[in-house]
Amino acid sequence: MNIALITDLVLSEWVGGGTLVNDYLAGRIRSAGHTVDFVQINSQRNDWDSIDHGAIDLYLVMNIPYMVGSQQAQMVGSGKPYVVFRHDIASVCYLDNASSHPAAEVVRALFGGARANIFISPIQLAYYQRVCEVKNTLVMPPPLDMQPFVDQQRRDRAGHLYIGEISAQRGITKSLVAMQAHADGTPLAFYGQAADPALLQAIEAAGGQRFAEVPHGAIAPLLNRYRHFYYHPRIIDAFCLKVLEAELCGMTLHVEHNHIGRYYYRETAQELAQFMRQQSVDMILSLLY
Repeated sequence: MNIALITDLVLSEWVGGGTLVNDYLAGRIRSAGHTVDFVQINSQRNDWDSIDHGAIDLYLVMNIPYMVGSQQAQMVGSGKPYVVFRHDIASVCYLDNASSHPAAEVVRALFGGARANIFISPIQLAYYQRVCEVKNTLVMPPPLDMQPFVDQQRRDRAGHLYIGEISAQRGITKSLVAMQAHADGTPLAFYGQAADPALLQAIEAAGGQRFAEVPHGAIAPLLNRYRHFYYHPRIIDAFCLKVLEAELCGMTLHVEHNHIGRYYYRETAQELAQFMRQQSVDMILSLLY
């Protein structure tokens, strides 16, 4: 099959949870004998009109907040099968009075015509159900190989670690308070882009040190150096890979559970990682035929 994987960013541009999932899934689909082409749609690039839609057998719609209504309508009306995964395209569903928003009808058509609508947590599904009854629903953790994060049984762990945007919106002040409450004379480390320079002063005043962002390949070794992990998610962190990564590494978590889909799964971190790597991929592959 020729599959068009529609997304906003690819791994070479952005190392986020969504791009990691997209890249891993595309690789697994290719290993099953299919052709996968990334169709990017973002503020700087739009591949929609440059691809041969007639040669496409199936659209795999991933996180695509920049896909406009006319493009959605063309896909829905094409008669070609499509699967929608991680409905970040429908950000309207997170708004107040979402069901009456002008974009709600397009969202309803998108959900209604899909071969399957895949959500990565029940909490994410609940937001989209505010707009309409979502048909052909499948809730499952995102497909990804988490083996690099499995606890290495290191005994020399020490210190407190925050990874993410350094901003008030991301709860950096809460993290600082929590870190100081658990202070034991070990390092306080912050990795991420600084959205507010004033927060860097607060980190310095608390005895912390801020570092630049690290490539994804270096995150597992980084997590395995520290004992404590801090994170304050937003609603859009529907599953939150960061939390599972730290959990698999054996860290002590200081995390707000609200809005994190990972806590809706009863499996242990190791069981969930195994499910993501095997069953999640198998479930998606079964939808392609």
